[in-house]
Amino acid sequence: AAASVLHDAIGGTPEMHKPCAVIHRQASQISKLLDDLLDAARVTQGKIALRLQPTDLLDVCNESLEAVNPLINLRHHKVVFDSPDHPVWVEADRVRTVQTVENLLTNAIKYTPNGGNVELRLSSENGQAIIRVRDDGCGMSEELLSRVFDIFVQSDRTLDRSEGGMGVGLTLVRSLVELHQGTIDAYSEGAGKGSEFVVRLPLTTKRPGTNKTTVSLLTPKHLRIVLVEDNDDAREMMTELLSNAGYNVVAVAADGAKGFEFIMQHRPDVALLDIGLPEMNGYQLARRVR
Repeated sequence: AAASVLHDAIGGTPEMHKPCAVIHRQASQISKLLDDLLDAARVTQGKIALRLQPTDLLDVCNESLEAVNPLINLRHHKVVFDSPDHPVWVEADRVRTVQTVENLLTNAIKYTPNGGNVELRLSSENGQAIIRVRDDGCGMSEELLSRVFDIFVQSDRTLDRSEGGMGVGLTLVRSLVELHQGTIDAYSEGAGKGSEFVVRLPLTTKRPGTNKTTVSLLTPKHLRIVLVEDNDDAREMMTELLSNAGYNVVAVAADGAKGFEFIMQHRPDVALLDIGLPEMNGYQLARRVR
């Protein structure tokens, strides 16, 4: 939030754009590393509950490609997406499936030199949906291939290239795939000969429901927000970020009790609640407001 506020504040100052972009990029990288590490811990402890629903893997692949597009452009990679011209339905948690494909693409991009090639292929056969992610990057030795899905395992080149990974992404991918009753395999002909990861998930005959809920869309200037956050820096930066984006932050609070008071007083369109709040945590506050 602070990096976004800084970017907006400097406006047309070219000499500040680069360091501001670096701050934003590094903060995002740290956030993703922490998210992957926490997710890996949740999986091993059986604390991830999937929200299964009919999911089109064609949409999942497109969304994943869009997410990694900035990294693709940065590395000047050539990306090929080969897919059927029809939906490929599986019963899956859409968010976790996007996370799986995105992590595989990020891994391929990370271990492929600038200007290299990455392929994403989606197909189906024998009752299974198949996702293949292939690159022509540094490849894997037979020894690395045998333990590539183990946590904290990385190619030796990671230290040389300062990629910032922790060796958690592929462990998380395997766990998520197995939670979906699928399988994942890794292939490589050796160092310097690229890698391929193949995910197989059961196809489903189920389709999404046809009932659609009509949602009233409000423009930012019409949304009235109460923000409840006990961290001073986060509260201040979020308030400024939302205000700069055109939202109407009608009140801010540093604890659950005051947050409840402001929500009932202002009746906002949206209440943004931190979870770990003093006096009354975010869950308790949400229940009380309801």
